[in-house]
Amino acid sequence: MEFREVAPGRLWPPIIPEGTAYGCSQIAPGKLMELFKIKPEGIFCAGANYAWGDLGSISTINDTIWIHSEKYSSGGLRFKEHPFYLIDPFGERFDYIHGYRAAWCLVNRVMYEQQIAESSKNVLV
Repeated sequence: MEFREVAPGRLWPPIIPEGTAYGCSQIAPGKLMELFKIKPEGIFCAGANYAWGDLGSISTINDTIWIHSEKYSSGGLRFKEHPFYLIDPFGERFDYIHGYRAAWCLVNRVMYEQQIAESSKNVLV
């Protein structure tokens, strides 16, 4: 996927900013809860932290998004596409970002961060 800067600090397709993500997990599918925090370094959960480089492929099954990782035996992060929203550091809630559901903006962010890491590897070679 190609990301373009359409305005200062704004990419297309949109990526999720830093903040706290809320939604329904695989463990408690009907209960809305804090899922994880999104930081410049990666995704941080209770007891599990993923640097952007720890995250791999992404798959979907029905309304569940799975961001794969081999770092922990759980296999990565799984959460429902909806409901899912982000509260940014200023307290603003984002269900959608420039027309995309916040969950898909997280998927975009993972892909964007992976591309940044890959391009910096190529520069160093």
